[in-house]
Amino acid sequence: MKQKNQELLDELNETEKELQSKSKELGDKVEQNKLFLRMLHKSEMELNAEDVIRNIHEASVGRHRITAREWQQLLTAVDQLYPDFKDALVMRTESLSEEQMKFCYLLRIGLSNPQIQNVTDMSRATVWRWSKKYGWVITSNGK
Repeated sequence: MKQKNQELLDELNETEKELQSKSKELGDKVEQNKLFLRMLHKSEMELNAEDVIRNIHEASVGRHRITAREWQQLLTAVDQLYPDFKDALVMRTESLSEEQMKFCYLLRIGLSNPQIQNVTDMSRATVWRWSKKYGWVITSNGK
């Protein structure tokens, strides 16, 4: 009887180990699926924002003037692509003017200082000063 009980306990222990292993595997797969869905969602948003960002890049070389509607679309697209960006920007800086906020969004999508000058008609000195002032916020948020 003792031997049978020991065999059953051993079998139970082995089953518990298998269950823990399967549970870990399942947890890993759930995390992989979450990551995949986030990547898919981000990819879809990037495709939707593609036209807006293309217009911004055209404006950065002087081929296009950005309308108020396109500015709003850009802000929305960046907010969708980088959900924590605006909150992090506001938390890490003092109050920002609308022009400063637009500048930070242009930095976030990867425009260079000369490109930002073309888009915003800001002076070279202002763009340089703001890139020094806000550039670290953009790169430290980096998502």
